Amino acid sequence: GLHVAGRRLDWSRLYTPGPQRAQLPTYAFDRQRHWLPAAAASRGHAHGSPLLQLHVESSDQPGRHVFESDIDLADSAYAYLKDHKVLGAVWLPGAALLEMTLEAMAQVYPQQAAQLESVSFAQAVELSEESATRLQLVVQAEADGRRTFTIASRPVQAQGAGWIANASGSMRRAEPLSAAMVSISGLRARCAHELAPHTLYARFAASGLQYGAAFQGIEAGWGSAHEALAKLAHQPKASYVVHPALLDAAFQKLRPGAPMVLEESALSVIAARDARIKELREALSAARDCILIDRA
Repeated sequence: GLHVAGRRLDWSRLYTPGPQRAQLPTYAFDRQRHWLPAAAASRGHAHGSPLLQLHVESSDQPGRHVFESDIDLADSAYAYLKDHKVLGAVWLPGAALLEMTLEAMAQVYPQQAAQLESVSFAQAVELSEESATRLQLVVQAEADGRRTFTIASRPVQAQGAGWIANASGSMRRAEPLSAAMVSISGLRARCAHELAPHTLYARFAASGLQYGAAFQGIEAGWGSAHEALAKLAHQPKASYVVHPALLDAAFQKLRPGAPMVLEESALSVIAARDARIKELREALSAARDCILIDRA
């Protein structure tokens, strides 16, 4: 207090034999941070769609819509994707790209059923547990009433990284699917060969497809040379049109011997926007059309 007030003090009476210089270490100081890093700002979800965090309608190209989403495995909303591995690496299932397009269709065609056509997959998307991956979906209106789309990806943190084309196709309006169009009992009669789910997933694992619990959605399955029928486990909708794990389970039953070939083929998928997904059955025709029916 006296020193602060400006009084002169005899420090030698307190420190004997007087002040001395302290020797500092000759190596660099080991600095450590003791506060949490700032959390990255979330982009949110466009209209509550899990795979569409950003939606921009072009101002100079009528009918052009751009959707983006950052897939971060550290985000609990996408943690289930860790159960989709190929030879130990996490890959985004093709079903997630289809679901992303279905969500976009629900915004482009609100309150209407829509259909994907001529979907092709150019390259799969590998996900890193160290950084997020950005997906971009571009939808363009065509003169004939269809809408074409492309999906590309790139790492979020890679400065100057180019976009990698992953998928493309087209979409159009469609009437809601009627259960009368597909006879489940007729399919069951034609699909006489029964395949136990544990046998199917053991076969997948032996080929390098490592499906975790989130992607083991087949409860029972039957098949023939050209058709397949499967009972799929309930998957919480969580604002998805069709949960990617549920849609992926339908594709798993299509070609048990070579499931990856399917994800590189053309598919048609019909889904209603507000369907309550409780129990789905999948029917495959010789043309490789996939029909999902809500049996709730």
